Amino acid sequence: NSAPMSRAATMMSAMATTGPDTTAPTVAATTPAGGAVGVALTAPVTVRFNESMAAGTVTAANLELRDPGGALVNRTVAYDAATQTATITPSAALTASTRYTVTVRTGVTDAAGNALAANHQFSFTTADPSAPRFGFDQVGAALDAGDMNYMNGSRFVNGAGLPVDGGMGM
Repeated sequence: NSAPMSRAATMMSAMATTGPDTTAPTVAATTPAGGAVGVALTAPVTVRFNESMAAGTVTAANLELRDPGGALVNRTVAYDAATQTATITPSAALTASTRYTVTVRTGVTDAAGNALAANHQFSFTTADPSAPRFGFDQVGAALDAGDMNYMNGSRFVNGAGLPVDGGMGM
């Protein structure tokens, strides 16, 4: 009967394919995303990994936040094992309209001791809170109690269900 032999071969095959974790971790996602613009000046930066990390390696020394001149921004770094996410929190608000660069260094390791294969770097640009914004929160507050208002030739209509047609009669 070959059944006992095939079960033994399957068990040996399964044992031969398992072993220690030697796969390097990766950065699965970041917030803000690389290249993002208009990031809030007080927003924390998060880095989510694809697996559990060694919490003792997820530190400010291994997760850098630098300004355009290359100076390190004062920050704290915390790691949440449940979500596999590191959070970088600047000690003070970031400077408006400024490009910042985050580097996750190879000193960060997973729970098995595997380091990132290479530094992971991304940049984002902060918002300019003094820039004029146009949206309901600014325009809506300025509308009077009448049924329509005009601004730069565009018609804004008060009232539920009435379309805003830009003054074009559409």
